[in-house]
Amino acid sequence: MKGRALWWEDGYGIYFNSLGIPWMQKYETDELPVANFVNGIDFSGFQPLNVTTSSGIWGGAIGNDHSILGWFRDSGSEPPDWNLQPTISKQSVLVTIPGSASKWKVDFYDTKDGTTVAGSASIRVVGNTVTIPLPDFHDDIAFKMSALGGAASTLAPVTGNTDAIAGTWIGTITNTASTFSTPIKLFVQGGCEPGIVCGTFSAAQIPCPGDLFLQTSSGADFLFIEQNAKGSPACKPGGYELLQLQADGTLSYECLASAPAPATSIAVLKRQ
Repeated sequence: MKGRALWWEDGYGIYFNSLGIPWMQKYETDELPVANFVNGIDFSGFQPLNVTTSSGIWGGAIGNDHSILGWFRDSGSEPPDWNLQPTISKQSVLVTIPGSASKWKVDFYDTKDGTTVAGSASIRVVGNTVTIPLPDFHDDIAFKMSALGGAASTLAPVTGNTDAIAGTWIGTITNTASTFSTPIKLFVQGGCEPGIVCGTFSAAQIPCPGDLFLQTSSGADFLFIEQNAKGSPACKPGGYELLQLQADGTLSYECLASAPAPATSIAVLKRQ
């Protein structure tokens, strides 16, 4: 919403006695967050991009094959009631990506100043789209995306849902250096397809429980992104959890810092 310039007021308000200079001074910093947000951006080759959003938000994105800007707001922020929600949660944006990069870095920005980074994530391209899980926000949120390149995605677009792994899973995760382990508990909803929050995660010794956003699935493989992690000040969203259903009914678990990347922690989970 802040991205909409006060074109009428700025251009003509000064000529009306009821507005004039006092009106201009009252709102003189309204567009500053947007100016901060786009400062230094090279808009060469930018074009509007096709986006699909979850039901709670509106917005748009522009960009080229190496840089993308997005700005999205609470869909309830409409006249005459301006029915803003206290917190917007579990929302996502599907963006059609120009160019051939298979992985993008996303930085989320606080729109109150246009400079504070509210979180980051590494997102894998599936087909020619990326699904971006938004962190919790109030009113509106913006993001900048930068192409990282990387190997082509090995996970195909949707071939099924989460019915096969629906339920509660428990086990013990161990880091790949074998210096740390902790019990873990996952809950996965049934019938979920990529693009929505499908479950939750928690680990006893890591006070960062949060939501699991399903980015993609292929056969028995499911790639989730950790979202809305809360608890310790060190909690950050954007980690990946790769779950693979095994023939014996167990669930292979790998925690990844980004995708694709080597696992940082592994586990074998059993259905509770």
